[in-house]
Amino acid sequence: MTPERMRLVSFSLPYYLDGAGFLVRDAQFTRLQDLQRRRVGLLQGSSLVPTVRHVLPQATLVPLLSYQEGYGQLSRGQVDAFAGDVTTLVGWQQEHPGYTLLPTLASTEPLAIALPRVLSSTISAPLLMPRSQAGMKVAG
Repeated sequence: MTPERMRLVSFSLPYYLDGAGFLVRDAQFTRLQDLQRRRVGLLQGSSLVPTVRHVLPQATLVPLLSYQEGYGQLSRGQVDAFAGDVTTLVGWQQEHPGYTLLPTLASTEPLAIALPRVLSSTISAPLLMPRSQAGMKVAG
């Protein structure tokens, strides 16, 4: 949900909160500030570019074409960290032990469903209801 996208479409209420994180291979990097003056890979044209520039102004940003290229450069030591969506980076970390997701996030991003403007209230209504009214069974 970016301001640019909000001009084009409506959004449901957020259904998930993701964020921008940093995956590292080297144990010497334990906090975000350890990446100052280091090479940080991220997807070329990503909405994360301004965020990473803001939190790591002295880092060298390395634009990459895909997550696969990012993983390859990180595994070969061509970048010191890879910035991306936490949900994706957690998956990498689970598949490749030895990689660490730094504990500090650069941002948090609400995820929502993009809709034609006339449908946003229809889609959001069940998200506002108590689960029992939205047709969901309440455990207990």
